[in-house]
Amino acid sequence: MGCDLHEHFEVRKDDGWKRIQVLPDLDWDTATPEQEEAYWRLPLFIGRDYDLFAILGGVRNRMNVRPISPCRGIPDDVSDEVRDAWRAAQHYPEVHSPSWLSLHELLTFDWDPPLVRLEPIADQDAREARPEMVTYRDAVADTRFVTEGLTQLQAFVDDPHDLRMVFWFDS
Repeated sequence: MGCDLHEHFEVRKDDGWKRIQVLPDLDWDTATPEQEEAYWRLPLFIGRDYDLFAILGGVRNRMNVRPISPCRGIPDDVSDEVRDAWRAAQHYPEVHSPSWLSLHELLTFDWDPPLVRLEPIADQDAREARPEMVTYRDAVADTRFVTEGLTQLQAFVDDPHDLRMVFWFDS
């Protein structure tokens, strides 16, 4: 069974955090294959990137690397929209590992040093690890989220501390 990331982006305003839409709406029931493919190629579309999941929160961590931050839970001051989405998600037993990261944390994370392994990779996991992945940046080379998406997110705020990604996973 696959694992999906459910991400929500919020910006801090004078009256608290507000959810923002960073991806265009797409009606998946009527979308053509070409429209779906174009959507999947957007820099802010994360998809099922298990190596990115490992780096964001230690989930599906087949590389056994230290994440940017261990999962922190849902922030106390989360926006009403994201709180409602989290409450609805909790009705499903496969939902787990809620967390959040600020844009500042994502931008200042050093993607270029060698991967920091929590412990040696077990023999059964070694077949999953690609030998060409030696840095965090190498591990996410297949996604445009780090190389282009983070830059797009900067356009939403003057201060990167004022934008965050709140997320959780389902199995």
